[in-house]
Amino acid sequence: MHILCIGCGNMASAMIGKWVQHAVTITTVSPSGKTPFGDKIASYTSVSALPHTDFDCVFYMAKPQMVADILPQYTRLNHNTWATIAAGVPIATYKTILGMHTPIIRIMPNTPAHIGEGVCPAYTNDTLTDTVKTRIESLLSPLGAWGWLPSEDDLHTVTALSGSGVAYIYYLIECMAQIATTIGLPAQHATTWAIQTVSGAGKMAQHSTDDVATLRQKVTSPNGVTAQALQVLMQDNRLHQLLNDTMQQAIIRSKQLSNPSL
Repeated sequence: MHILCIGCGNMASAMIGKWVQHAVTITTVSPSGKTPFGDKIASYTSVSALPHTDFDCVFYMAKPQMVADILPQYTRLNHNTWATIAAGVPIATYKTILGMHTPIIRIMPNTPAHIGEGVCPAYTNDTLTDTVKTRIESLLSPLGAWGWLPSEDDLHTVTALSGSGVAYIYYLIECMAQIATTIGLPAQHATTWAIQTVSGAGKMAQHSTDDVATLRQKVTSPNGVTAQALQVLMQDNRLHQLLNDTMQQAIIRSKQLSNPSL
């Protein structure tokens, strides 16, 4: 399979890093013409430098705010299937520039895709051929958990949950480690153990037959240390409300990118 990636930022690099391990031939276009992958992939500074225009899929991986500036340069590639990871930009925007006949798939990945532990839901309102659908699914599968969404609006929620959610978890780890260090734990241990706590809990939840509420209850002895700690997080639904506010702000921003008039 041969794909073209427009842009090679952090998220693009995470996905490409996994794809190169699965015999996917990748070409990129980025202003510098440089990528973190050296000679493993071909890279060009502009679309005009591409040696051909036929690809199994073209991925838009640049910033959402740059779609209107970048995409018109690629209209001669509109006979290809296109996929995009740009948050908030609706399919209608791509079709306005590339043409209504161009198949567009929106994907909302996150950076753990680099190690095959990402979340990469997808949506399209086009009827894909079996060949195209198989190609897209074979690209998503190595990246982690994925699935087809029933509505484009669902991508706003996915952005708030897993797209931005990685940053929430990193911040949680950062806070836990900083607090433990302030109390007196060596910084190296605090960070390593905070990371392992989150990683281990996630893997336990992934592999357990219990739901997460049951797992929480199993590690919370009545009147014990964990029970007292959870009172702080759960009192007046405190953590739930904070996360709700956080995710709602992500959804608002995603919708603003989709419709700047909001």
